[in-house]
Amino acid sequence: MRAQRYDKLKNLLQLWPVGTVATQDWLTKIGVSRFLLRQYIKSGWVRSIGAGAVIRSQETLSFNSCLYALQNQLELPVHLGGLTSLAMHGRGHYIKGDVRYDLFTPSQTRLPKWFLDSEFKQQTNVYKTNFLPATEYMQKHAINDSAEISISNLERAIFEVVYLTPQMCTFEETNYIFENLGQLRPDVIQKLLELCKSKKVTRLFLTYATLHNHAWLKELSLEKVDIGRGVLSLSKGGVYYRPYKIVIPKQLVENEEHPLF
Repeated sequence: MRAQRYDKLKNLLQLWPVGTVATQDWLTKIGVSRFLLRQYIKSGWVRSIGAGAVIRSQETLSFNSCLYALQNQLELPVHLGGLTSLAMHGRGHYIKGDVRYDLFTPSQTRLPKWFLDSEFKQQTNVYKTNFLPATEYMQKHAINDSAEISISNLERAIFEVVYLTPQMCTFEETNYIFENLGQLRPDVIQKLLELCKSKKVTRLFLTYATLHNHAWLKELSLEKVDIGRGVLSLSKGGVYYRPYKIVIPKQLVENEEHPLF
């Protein structure tokens, strides 16, 4: 019996990428029962991090090791985006404040309790939204030599930052980020604008892009983009920007001479 458990453990370790969490659902699929898992925990080969999830005993738990399990074992449509993704794309020097994890997932997604109660919960913001399709414009990010997670590509991450403005990112912070976005891909931006269901995100994104007059803006087909109807006010006592029917803070344009205000 002990030899059989050991053989199953060897098989488990071959299938289980180093430095990642293993969930009970996934373990069951590969033949490790709840009873057998309890034996592995009792023997000290693995340790529990909450009901339904374990990690190798000698490994240190990380946020990315948890996210790997959510994406690759539980197959949940959840990803790192926003400011976190920007930092992973080498744009962290534009971001102020402490490190946090911006997770995006569709409104109906249910995340497991072991993850919500993890040691990273104070640093994690979960945004349940359908303003962009859940799996469009992602890319892989290696967390070690044997495992990858999905994060927003650079263009999608910018849309997510705009989504978080001004509730989580100030208008000024987002403006500073936009100053350095001259190399975005216009074809990707075009598609994201057409897919975006939030008129606030669409209008504010285009406003920032226009204020900074990025070259890629001239390559967009804005007649294909629906910005909605009516005036959108994002700032009490702000200024009205006619092209996108939006009221924005005065400080964004106080040093600008723009004919469309």
